[in-house]
Amino acid sequence: MNRDLKFVKDDSCIARLNTTFKCQRCAECCEYEIFPSEQDIMRLANFSPRCRSLVQYDETRKVYSTLKTESQGHTREARCTFLDGKNCAIYAARPSICRAYPFFPIAERDLDSLRITFPADAVCVLDSTTKIKYLVFYDPECPGIGKGGLVDWNNVVQLSFECQT
Repeated sequence: MNRDLKFVKDDSCIARLNTTFKCQRCAECCEYEIFPSEQDIMRLANFSPRCRSLVQYDETRKVYSTLKTESQGHTREARCTFLDGKNCAIYAARPSICRAYPFFPIAERDLDSLRITFPADAVCVLDSTTKIKYLVFYDPECPGIGKGGLVDWNNVVQLSFECQT
């Protein structure tokens, strides 16, 4: 099937210096599988020993996962094992990727190689150790964007580093 696709130049998902955010605890972002780091698992174990037992190690993929599959009538729904209805049972100790959401820092050099340009007022964080610049993107569907206070961009980038360890 051929579709009539049109290129749309839209930079609305690039974080600006004046971007505001406050988590609305709507649980929309909890419908994804996440892979907690060792640091996340230790934080969860300190929060509640029972939490550690809910994170499963996937031997095939060699990752820890928070995925829980539930039956909803005839369909199976994937969601985080720590989600209780629309309430995150571990919000205070949630994994780094959850803390960073809805923001996604991407190394500027990766964007350069794709020839992606960005607005002058885009958020750009410099890692003083590696001298790598990170541009910050966000999920425009997140209802917390535009609410609350200004974002601590250094913290967002730091959280993204924790997700990788």
